[in-house]
Formats: sequence, C-alpha cells, structure tokens
Amino acid sequence: MFIDIVRMIYNLYVSLLKHIFMKAKLTLSIDEDKVKKIKQYAKHKETSISNIVEEHFEKLVSKKSKEKLDITKIVGAFGKEPKDFDWKKVKLEYLMKKYVK
Repeated sequence: MFIDIVRMIYNLYVSLLKHIFMKAKLTLSIDEDKVKKIKQYAKHKETSISNIVEEHFEKLVSKKSKEKLDITKIVGAFGKEPKDFDWKKVKLEYLMKKYVK
C-alpha cells in the first residue's frame, strides 16, 4: 500500500516536471477581433489561451480523435438492407472466412 502511494506521488511529480519544463513557445497569427473573443472565452473558462490551444491540438493528433469509418454514412448509398438482415451474422461469417481456415 505504501509503495503504491509513493509510486503514485512519484508519477505525479514526473508528470508535473514534464508539464513545467517540456513546453515550447509557439507564435500564432490570429485576427485581432478573434483574439479578443478568445481572451474573453479563456477568462470565462478560467484557463489560459495556451491551455485551450494545447488541448485542441492534443485532440487533433490523439489516437482517439482519428476518424473511423462510419458505416452508417455509406449504408444509404446501397439502398436499404432487408428487414431480416443480420449485421452480426455477416460480420461473423466474414471473420470466420478471414481467420478460420
């Protein structure tokens, strides 16, 4: 138990150090009117513009935000499936053909 707490404190400390010392400056050119709105937004959210930009870029480059194929967007292109159509059965048959030989 004690070791787990020490490990947790250490990980938090390392994370904090990375957050403090691993920052790089970035210069952005943004329309003045938008800068005013962004500053108001940041003040309202009680955060900094840097944090807002960093969080936004993190979402853009993270694995979670990578676009996945949404089958529902293309299903309509092929017409409606029959009422008795079983997606699970089709998927199972595909996987069986692919992996079971």
